Amino acid sequence: MKIIDQIVLPVNLKPMISTYEHHATVFAGISFKDDYLDWLYSNYIQIWCSRDFETNRNVSINYCDNGDDYHSNYNSCPFMWTYAIPNQYVGSEGDVVQFFKRALQDQYYVRPFLDVYYLPDSSDYGVTHYIAGKQIYGYDDRKQTFNLLGYRDGQYLPSEIPYALVEQAFYANKNEQDWQSHLHLGHYKEARYGLDLTRISQLIHDYTYSTQRNLYKEEWKKTDCFGLETYMYIIQYLHALQKGDTTFDIRPSHLMWEHKHVMLKRLNRLVHKKVLDASVLEKYGPLVEQTVLLRNYLLKYKRVKDNKVIDRIVVALQHIHRQEYAIMQEIEHKLAVYRPA
Repeated sequence: MKIIDQIVLPVNLKPMISTYEHHATVFAGISFKDDYLDWLYSNYIQIWCSRDFETNRNVSINYCDNGDDYHSNYNSCPFMWTYAIPNQYVGSEGDVVQFFKRALQDQYYVRPFLDVYYLPDSSDYGVTHYIAGKQIYGYDDRKQTFNLLGYRDGQYLPSEIPYALVEQAFYANKNEQDWQSHLHLGHYKEARYGLDLTRISQLIHDYTYSTQRNLYKEEWKKTDCFGLETYMYIIQYLHALQKGDTTFDIRPSHLMWEHKHVMLKRLNRLVHKKVLDASVLEKYGPLVEQTVLLRNYLLKYKRVKDNKVIDRIVVALQHIHRQEYAIMQEIEHKLAVYRPA
């Protein structure tokens, strides 16, 4: 039997959706090819937040596509075979390192929940016990390391971590919450998914007018809001940040940029399909650039703690909201023909 001493499964180290780990993990494992793009463009349009998110740090702004569901996010993707395995079962096998290696040899990405206190690539290394999802996509017996993808200083980045530390981080997870109690195995699968113009039209309508129809498995609360209405709650969060009533969180501004970035690519695809006129790209493109600046301004605020920076961000957000609403109304009107009567 041939001994396999090194494996690195294909991944995209810079997936287009990366604000949250449970989305980034899926896209890292499927976007090394372009086959998934029409699926992405047919989804990841609607966003949501809880109306109290400015002070409730257990929630933030997210996509409606399995927004907070760690177990089903893999299952919703047509380009990934997935399995959820209880940590208790994995640990009972006696050798976590060998379990992970065997899975990788069978072409499965491994997504365990680890205590980052034991991971040298984390800013919490040796400081804070915190459970986070990681994507293991390779190993090297010569170095005795696993290849991991995860967040470091707010960026989704690769790293090499010794076997012993990954094992220690795995066993340090005490499964205190349900989402921490399983690991996931994901296997890339070939699939066909054409651009779904009906779904795109429905979701763009809902995003534009801040409504929500039953296109998702999640059960939404009356306190949740959707689409362009989320701007209002981002602004409320920024005011709370000014007053010291909440903690700094870059994710809302990063998701806003990411959402615009993907939307522009989606619109470009619709132009290519002759569904929309090319002029829409000139109108929407500047929004991507403006949200990049907003994200950078918020990072500046983190350094200088000058409330005038927040004031400028709020004014810019209000301007972007007005611009986007006008553009999305135009797009929604042109796509109305694809919605059921």
